[in-house]
Amino acid sequence: WAAVKDLAVKELCNKKLYVVDAFCGANPDTRMAVRFIVEVAWQAHFVTNMFIRPSAEELKNFKPDFIVYNASKAKVENYKELGLNSETCVAFNITSREQVIINTWYGGEMKKGMFSMMNYYLPLKGIASMHCSANTDKAGKNTAIFFGLSGTGKTT
Repeated sequence: WAAVKDLAVKELCNKKLYVVDAFCGANPDTRMAVRFIVEVAWQAHFVTNMFIRPSAEELKNFKPDFIVYNASKAKVENYKELGLNSETCVAFNITSREQVIINTWYGGEMKKGMFSMMNYYLPLKGIASMHCSANTDKAGKNTAIFFGLSGTGKTT
């Protein structure tokens, strides 16, 4: 972990960065405050669109529960020495609550990473996490839950 995090931090040092603070989850009691540190504008736009933006008031006291370092331009050149399978790495440290992304331009690593962390942390609080959408009848009394992967029509 230390080696790949160090590589990501070195890649991000002394560069123009985009820092996006956002929430993963809509419920203030269970959402996770996430700080995304990226070097590419479209990645900042992606997470701004994908996650919930804090209000101006919430930003005043924003303290991230999780930090994502997206060093997509870096490569893990010594990957074999580190026991990895390629120059690309997406790693999590559950204890320090950090994610490192190296050598991949797939924006979904940030989204899927945070959803994975919610799937880990929420059950520890006795909360079942689901990748779904919900709808109610006109009276708001009966709820239907729609499960499925991204792009399978849950919200259409």
